[in-house]
Amino acid sequence: MHFDGNQIIQLVADSAGQIREQDVYRLFDQTDKAYHPELKQWLSIERPDLSVEINGVLEEIAAEAMAGQ
Repeated sequence: MHFDGNQIIQLVADSAGQIREQDVYRLFDQTDKAYHPELKQWLSIERPDLSVEINGVLEEIAAEAMAGQ
């Protein structure tokens, strides 16, 4: 399966332009971790205004994964 940011974004919004800051965690949480690097890159290009939130969410998810081990 190949990465399709427009398809993945449908989990939380109709388009990248409509994703809200509060949707970022849910988007990454519901997306296979194998796609996180590509999703981060794609969404950061589509929505540079969300870059800080994206990085924070990925740090939080990584911390949760470490705590769960």
